[in-house]
Amino acid sequence: MAERGRLRADEGGIVEIDSIEWNSRWVGHNTRIIGTEGASSPIPGMGYAAGEGGVPMSPRIWRIGAFGGAAAGIVYMMVEQIFAALGGKPIDVPFRLFASVVLGERAFAAETSVASATLVGTLVVLISATAFGLVFAGLTHRYPGLAATVGTLIIAGWTYGGGLWLFIFYVLGTLFWPWLTETDPTVQLVSTSVGFGVSLGACFALAGVHRSPDLE
Repeated sequence: MAERGRLRADEGGIVEIDSIEWNSRWVGHNTRIIGTEGASSPIPGMGYAAGEGGVPMSPRIWRIGAFGGAAAGIVYMMVEQIFAALGGKPIDVPFRLFASVVLGERAFAAETSVASATLVGTLVVLISATAFGLVFAGLTHRYPGLAATVGTLIIAGWTYGGGLWLFIFYVLGTLFWPWLTETDPTVQLVSTSVGFGVSLGACFALAGVHRSPDLE
């Protein structure tokens, strides 16, 4: 939308606009609109990456976090299946591991069908991955440097995935699911940090988070 009206910047970097129309790409995180009576209000959709300034996150960054997390979760499951196949294991083994978070050790029992284990395991991964994607969105909001470039997003995702591996397999695993600590650490680290983490960072990059910090 083309800018119409008078722009005025004070020494604190605040831009006042005597118009009801503005171009959101011209203004920064600390922008406010001044109406004809002098009342100010935040410009809608501004500043997902200005968490330290108290500006609310854009709804779009939440959507990127949710859908990006789910997409990365699908990649994670695929990587787990590839490792299972390379190791000569049935491809349902990863799904039984995922399902054990809900079903406990009976997820590995013969009476739990492949279909049931696959369904439950898939739901566990997708729900968890979506939640983790939202947390990552919150981190990029709080620490804008994480989303500065494609490279920082990929590195942030990789690091985030590695942190999740430690947290899930060695903190939660020790407390609630001890059989998680018995899995191959190399496989789980690669699956979580690369399969999930790097994919998550790539989803944020593909969504243009690094190019448009003010997502509407």
